[in-house]
Amino acid sequence: MAGPVGEARGSGWTWRPVARDPLLARAFHSCTELRGRFYLVGGLLAGGAREPSGETVVFDPAGGQVVRVAARGGPRRSHHDAVPVGGRWLCVVGGWDGSRRLATVTALDTDRGVWEAWTAGSGSCPPAGLSSHTCTRISDRELRVAGREGGTRTQRRYGSIYTLRLDPGARTYCYKEEGCHTVSRSGHCAALLQSPGPHPGHQLLLFGGCNSAEPEVAGHWSHGKIKEEPPVAPHLMEKLSKLVSSGQGSRQGPRGLRHHSCSVVGPFAVLFGGETLTRARDTICNDLYIYDTRKSPSLWFHFPCADHGLKRVGHRTCLWNDQLYLVGGFGEDGRTASPQAGSTSLTVRSTSTPPTMRCGGKVGKVASHFSSDLRILAAPASPRGSLAQAHPTLRGGVALTYQSAYSLPGGSAGSSKDPPLSGWPRKCGTGVKVCTATGFPPSSHNDSGPSQLALLHVPWSSPALRTPPPSPCRSRCSCRRDRRSPPSSPPARLPAFAAQHPPALRHVRSRSYRPLSPGTSTSRPQFGSDAADDFGHILILRTMAVSSSSWELPLVAVCQVTSTPDKEQNFKTCAELIREAARLGACLAFLPEAFDFIARDPAETLRLSEPLGGKLLEEYTQLARECGLWLSLGGFHERGQDWEQTQKIYNCHVILNNMGSVVATYRKTHLCDVEIPGQGPMRESNSTIPGPSLKSPISTPAGKIGLAVCYDMRFPELSLALVQAGAEILTYPSAFGSVTGPAHWEVLLRARAIETQCYVVAAAQCGRHHEKRASYGHSMVVDPWGTVVARCSEGPGLCLARIDLNYLQQLRKQLPVFQHRRPDLYGNLGHPLS
Repeated sequence: MAGPVGEARGSGWTWRPVARDPLLARAFHSCTELRGRFYLVGGLLAGGAREPSGETVVFDPAGGQVVRVAARGGPRRSHHDAVPVGGRWLCVVGGWDGSRRLATVTALDTDRGVWEAWTAGSGSCPPAGLSSHTCTRISDRELRVAGREGGTRTQRRYGSIYTLRLDPGARTYCYKEEGCHTVSRSGHCAALLQSPGPHPGHQLLLFGGCNSAEPEVAGHWSHGKIKEEPPVAPHLMEKLSKLVSSGQGSRQGPRGLRHHSCSVVGPFAVLFGGETLTRARDTICNDLYIYDTRKSPSLWFHFPCADHGLKRVGHRTCLWNDQLYLVGGFGEDGRTASPQAGSTSLTVRSTSTPPTMRCGGKVGKVASHFSSDLRILAAPASPRGSLAQAHPTLRGGVALTYQSAYSLPGGSAGSSKDPPLSGWPRKCGTGVKVCTATGFPPSSHNDSGPSQLALLHVPWSSPALRTPPPSPCRSRCSCRRDRRSPPSSPPARLPAFAAQHPPALRHVRSRSYRPLSPGTSTSRPQFGSDAADDFGHILILRTMAVSSSSWELPLVAVCQVTSTPDKEQNFKTCAELIREAARLGACLAFLPEAFDFIARDPAETLRLSEPLGGKLLEEYTQLARECGLWLSLGGFHERGQDWEQTQKIYNCHVILNNMGSVVATYRKTHLCDVEIPGQGPMRESNSTIPGPSLKSPISTPAGKIGLAVCYDMRFPELSLALVQAGAEILTYPSAFGSVTGPAHWEVLLRARAIETQCYVVAAAQCGRHHEKRASYGHSMVVDPWGTVVARCSEGPGLCLARIDLNYLQQLRKQLPVFQHRRPDLYGNLGHPLS
């Protein structure tokens, strides 16, 4: 941010933003992954708070939602630790409550949405109090607690080690002090790693928290004693392995570090950020340290970062779905407070320094703004050519949310030659929301896991990785929830994770995270102002070298709208999204079915329809020429040449090139005549004639596109015929209803992508069109592996994805299903295409 991007990039890693929401703006909190969701508890909140918060926030990386859980009795804590127990409870251990250190255990029952204060069992010998300590899971019911202990003011000289046993059934806990002691530590981190050497086992290592570079052993277990299995992250582990063997880092460990983060990835302990303990002064750093236990003795690797905007203290990292996420923390004041062009850090300056906690470090002297970030660690690029290097989510999809975190292909930050990065969220004054999807991931980070105009894909990622879907920004749109007057009743549709914990989330305030919109102003409002609510984001660590070819992958935009019978207003909405897509660098924009209008009845549909040479198509022709953009007009109500005889129309999919010329038309061949309980009967044939044939795939800047419309996706024969004719991208502009949408929409799209090994682009109608009809939304892009790489939420907006045809070809070579077909058993697929 303040330093040249090339320098930060030279170390082979960075963090890329994937989401932002003011609910994430906190430090000295806990962040725990449970059932694929991140639970953030307590901490010091943005706005100069001097007392710990009792707030619990849940972030769903797969559903793209940030919610505040309204569970009563939440503990007011900072400098605490939290662990998941039994796949159901989130146990908060110790911490500072604003007046004293505690050693109690308070648990959130995620099935019931209730906080419970557990009681100490018989024989428990608890410490006087704990803060800035660590709790490490040895098994599902046993923890190892290490770190600073003491009362309100007094602290022990040496650090005791405690075994903490939990009994969820009885809601009790029991401390037992172990015989060993450690150096007195505060603000350290702990890692349970397999010990190298001829006698393998596990060691609990403590890093930092005192003026020492070497980790300290706080426990040792022989092979087979540890039942707790760490999260599996094979591709991230391979990225880190390539990073440490690249020769880019120095073999130097941290000398005196506290309030940093640590995550275990296979044989590696990954440390980031923190506050250095030097005699001159305490400073916040942004360095990455990797402790490698694959050999004996273990080795340190140090990877500095020139981006001062990434400095963090009091933050947390979480490993999920083969990605490493960075959440929250303080940033540093001074010259790095205001981001410059090319910034990859999104922090908010505070009007008052955070308090110096008696139980913590002197962070109040050096930190003056919070980061409400969640970022992802990215990976070193490997040579093109192998499927293993092709990260389907990042190479295949990039979303706005991640648009700003990518490294630039050269030059210093703010260079005039650099493509624009996402800055602060753009106010959507027109009522159009910009949804962002991760390209990590997601793709954000997403990512584009959220950094994506100068976007680089992250190779060596799991093909099965699910990216967090994007969400619309809070704007003047009708779906905006007023911050000052939260709804008195729960939202109509809870986030995706609510299905797993329905009772726990009956009373939540849903918060969609803001997109990072590239090219917008990077001016920063004063912390604590009304606008400060716009900045909470999620970052993913990315350890990859720069490759200019990766950000040259074609970028496509998927637009989501709510059409009404007002054709003029519909065009204005679509035009706004198309211009936004062009500004963000897309080469092709997809509009949904019935982008021109959705009428109240068949008679109105026939009255509003036009021929292909009519006024509306002429307006889109001029728009394509103005923006220099190819357009997929997904479902135009066309009066054909037989209109006079039939008095019926065609549902016509039109492709315009960047000169505004019509290069292809496809008339929907499968009409939706169905009766769905709860949705009402559909009789498309009352006003529409089915098309006579399929259309051969069309060559576009993004690839060869096979054309279909909505209900066509339920017929795999059509998609297989298109791919046999050379299609690389299948497009299904749609208007799914509120009943079939949740049940079938994503399932069908992913199925079509997997069986054809194509990218699938599906622009969708959303929201309520009039009193008789509503649509499901959730426009998305699916890569050939079946991973959703970009997605809109429920409101109007757009998402972006990059199309990597090299990845597609590699996948088809390594999984050659079309070479294994048996036409002798089930025949050919239809007739040759026209």
